[in-house]
Amino acid sequence: MRLVPSPHLISLCAVGALTACAGPSGTDGTTTNEGSCDDIVTAPLGTVSVEDWPQGTADAMETFLSIPGRWEVDNSCGLPTAIKITTGPQETLELVQEPWPLTHDCGCLTDPSFAPDSKYGLVAVHDSFEFFVETFDDPGVSGQTLEGSVTLFAPGEAMRLRGCAVTNIDPLLGSTYEQLTTILRIEQGGIMSSDLVLAKEDGTVQVCTLSNFTLVE
Repeated sequence: MRLVPSPHLISLCAVGALTACAGPSGTDGTTTNEGSCDDIVTAPLGTVSVEDWPQGTADAMETFLSIPGRWEVDNSCGLPTAIKITTGPQETLELVQEPWPLTHDCGCLTDPSFAPDSKYGLVAVHDSFEFFVETFDDPGVSGQTLEGSVTLFAPGEAMRLRGCAVTNIDPLLGSTYEQLTTILRIEQGGIMSSDLVLAKEDGTVQVCTLSNFTLVE
């Protein structure tokens, strides 16, 4: 077992406060919740015997392997769009030995539909998650690749998997927005959904929901 290093301790700022987050910044523009979210303990998948896997590990691995690829989706904000999801290999999964404390909000905090990761039972975490927005009707959102992390949840929780990432949009791109957050979920029943959370400089936030995922590559 080992204490999770900083890439796994990244916490996303709450929706509505995306541009005014406290605490030291992570390499992907998220923030670390000091003194509260550094207690999670994980171990690489290959170092844990099958007998000691957290409950639900086999199903979690199957779910994890189902998300990479290029997807065409319906977009609640306009025309259908295309996204591409990339992860590291299954062997890079970190199995959770001791979870985040339930008393603190850790992991993905920006999801408008679900509570932070630390409020659920955990199986594994993964820090090589990329969300590419191939097409979108905004020059600062279209073509963006966001790097973030994935959490895999225990059986019986509301979600099987959630991946979150955030980036600031370069003003030179002429975007309507200042910051983009992407949230990918697989809920129980295998339903895949996603939200693009678009924050403007004035603090207003628009949420575009992606649905009806069709794998095309």
